[in-house]
Amino acid sequence: KVNGVWVPSFKIKNLDYMKSKTYTTTNERGETVAHQHFYWTQKGRAALMLELRKRELKIKHQNQQP
Repeated sequence: KVNGVWVPSFKIKNLDYMKSKTYTTTNERGETVAHQHFYWTQKGRAALMLELRKRELKIKHQNQQP
């Protein structure tokens, strides 16, 4: 987390799982403030879903063992 914003790890950034956009707003003092927004790419969403399915299967398997 950097300045209150969750930032993807270097590993994820290099895999093109996320992209970022920067936009500006004006605060109450009239100063321009830059904001960064991260979003998942289609490739990243697919990788995330695959990882979640793997974890779900692992938990199911652990719960079935005597």
